Amino acid sequence: MPYIDWEYYSSHFPKVEKQEFERLLPEAEMKVEVLTHLRCQGVCGYKLDRVKAAVANLVNALYDQEQTGAGRGVTSVSNAGYSESYANVTVEQADASLRSVCFQWLSGTGLMGCF
Repeated sequence: MPYIDWEYYSSHFPKVEKQEFERLLPEAEMKVEVLTHLRCQGVCGYKLDRVKAAVANLVNALYDQEQTGAGRGVTSVSNAGYSESYANVTVEQADASLRSVCFQWLSGTGLMGCF
């Protein structure tokens, strides 16, 4: 069962359209579950509120990373003598950024393994 739905997301942390939200939601939820080692399953009260916020903000972060190409490793593009360079982050940096977003919302709950 999903932690959040479109109504919750669009009323609290709206950034993407419904189609993008539905596409990114499973990845965001899986990221929370991996980072919490499944500790978030079955939580209630304020911890559930924090998990919902973490998932919603991970949807936004994943969307931002897609838009900027973060973690794709592209550092330059050239075409017939014309070239461009982009300052994209590595896969590890992109992953650390997502972990940081999750930690920001779950800090103090014990769900990420610390209080």
